[in-house]
Amino acid sequence: MPGSPKAPKVLVAEDDSAIRAALVTACEGLAVPVTARDADTAREALATESFRLMLLDWQLESGGGSEILREAARLQPGAWRISLFTIPSVDSLVLAMRAGAHDAWWVARGMELREHVLKEWLGKPPVSKGFSPLLLNRMADAMSTRAAARKDSFFKARREFSKNLIREVAVRHKLSRNDLAKWLGVSVRTVQRLLSGRERPSVQGPQKPSEGP
Repeated sequence: MPGSPKAPKVLVAEDDSAIRAALVTACEGLAVPVTARDADTAREALATESFRLMLLDWQLESGGGSEILREAARLQPGAWRISLFTIPSVDSLVLAMRAGAHDAWWVARGMELREHVLKEWLGKPPVSKGFSPLLLNRMADAMSTRAAARKDSFFKARREFSKNLIREVAVRHKLSRNDLAKWLGVSVRTVQRLLSGRERPSVQGPQKPSEGP
């Protein structure tokens, strides 16, 4: 139950009221949402609450982007951090990953966040055995170089980063393919293809009609 002491908490830091409401609605029955309308409110929540997952607006009022991501990573390194974009770009994605984001979602008014997406992230073990800034920087740099060479879109670059992050999770936590399949909520065959680099990861954010993350 979301009201129980054991229910995970999700920080929803988003200054657009409609998008914030949609994210809060998606949390119902799964987690306790703690909302923030601006960077100051988000900092207060980070200092007083413990979160399993953070959904952080990249353009959060009064100080979003890399600043709030770095603060979240410093104060609560064990939480998963997802950066939210209304105007996605590869350059912003690279900056977000360098600042400590583990994923990036395209969001918009009127969107519906599928329940299984939050279930997948809330079911992941806490970020342990570290994803150091140096590691994330290397992954972001590699993604940026490939994206520039191939003129990738935001969504394609994001999938590339997610794929590499999932591989790091498997190595650092010494997960078997069966364990990784359970963690991702996909089949073992999908995991085999993912680890071999032949298939995109199945961990997805909110979908854009033509080309979602």
